[in-house]
Amino acid sequence: MWNRLPSRNACNHGLPRRLVRRAWLVISVCCLSGNGCFADEEGLLPPSSAESPSYSPASREIATQVLHRCLLDAVWGKPAICDLRQTTRMYSKSRVGFGKFVRVGQGSGKLRLSLQVPAGDQMSSLIQISDGELLSTIVSIGKHSMRSQVDLGKVRERLSITSQSLHNPTVAMYLAIGGQAELLRRLIQQYQWLDISEGQLGQQKVWWLKGQRTEEPLDDGSQAQVDLRLHDASAEMLPTQASVAIGHTESAMPFWLYQVEQWSLPKPQDKVKLRVVTEWDAPTVLTSQQLDPEWFRLAAGDNLQLQETREETKLYLPPLGSAATSEGNSVRY
Repeated sequence: MWNRLPSRNACNHGLPRRLVRRAWLVISVCCLSGNGCFADEEGLLPPSSAESPSYSPASREIATQVLHRCLLDAVWGKPAICDLRQTTRMYSKSRVGFGKFVRVGQGSGKLRLSLQVPAGDQMSSLIQISDGELLSTIVSIGKHSMRSQVDLGKVRERLSITSQSLHNPTVAMYLAIGGQAELLRRLIQQYQWLDISEGQLGQQKVWWLKGQRTEEPLDDGSQAQVDLRLHDASAEMLPTQASVAIGHTESAMPFWLYQVEQWSLPKPQDKVKLRVVTEWDAPTVLTSQQLDPEWFRLAAGDNLQLQETREETKLYLPPLGSAATSEGNSVRY
């Protein structure tokens, strides 16, 4: 979802103020889905990014396996809730979006994500809600609201779901629609994950992964239209570098996606400096009794003032004849 990117001309100091305000939310939407138009914020690059060290094949393989386990947990794991925070630095200014994310997991597809982003003298918002059958995303910028939706049932109809699917990252990619899971779906396919190391993020022990954008689609990745678009002509607008923090097996939430940082290496022609950090903070496992069914239903007010609705199911349909739509896919973790 949210695969429409701002044009390169949108990154321009000469924009009217109303379009600059809109850009903050567009960037937030794109980053949560793994897309965006980025340039480096001068002086913020980590020291290691100034060089191009060689990474061992073993590091690459382990980093990819950890990401796959993280994706499997996002789709099939336990219900959880967390704080969502996104810090965007653009035009030498910082904006912080804040919200909540809750997932039911267990392959249900149920989730609720809310993000509020201050934009000038008004608050813009992103709301994403799925009852397990229909996922709706509502982006509100001032008086304008747009809704997009995906029929999850039609996606599942294309898949061959067996007990082995619980361990199959390709099947998980097709089911990863919306929220944290879709961000992982895109990160796995947008980047080569070159290195992994143990470290800390606050009080949590995590794996730190380093990624560099790839122009080649994965052989064992998902092949829906939304995935193929990750490598089309507009991909040049995507960030070239990423750093991800994932919960270590010794942390309170193993394989939880705690943080994603995205940026591009500086180029002489870049005039706009932009860097985005998305944090899925303070995750807490929920019991079935703590899950309120109303969280996963669109309220009457959520449909008010909608000026545009987009049907995006076809973008997420697994192609007929793919490995995930037939029995016997053997990729396991």
